[in-house]
Amino acid sequence: MILGRSTVQWTALIVAAAGLVQVMTVTLTELDPTVVATILGAATSFLSVFIAFLANTRTTPINDPVLSAGTSVSVKGSEDKVVIQPSPPGPTGIEGSGD
Repeated sequence: MILGRSTVQWTALIVAAAGLVQVMTVTLTELDPTVVATILGAATSFLSVFIAFLANTRTTPINDPVLSAGTSVSVKGSEDKVVIQPSPPGPTGIEGSGD
């Protein structure tokens, strides 16, 4: 995520903006459509890869999350409310199954 938006959303925005600029440039000016498409295609490719690189290095976890014993965790339900479930009494069976 970058600024609260996913990598896919940023990439889609970049591609849409490049498409808009390309259509408007070719329609409103007398520039060569091939040159416009080549320049915007290269810029779009670079920005898309840069966004993917930035998202992976800054915000994407690379390992499975592991919590220490006793860590408090809150979970939001589908209605965006915190769901709190008390721990069941007695052993949970996680420490050792005895098999």
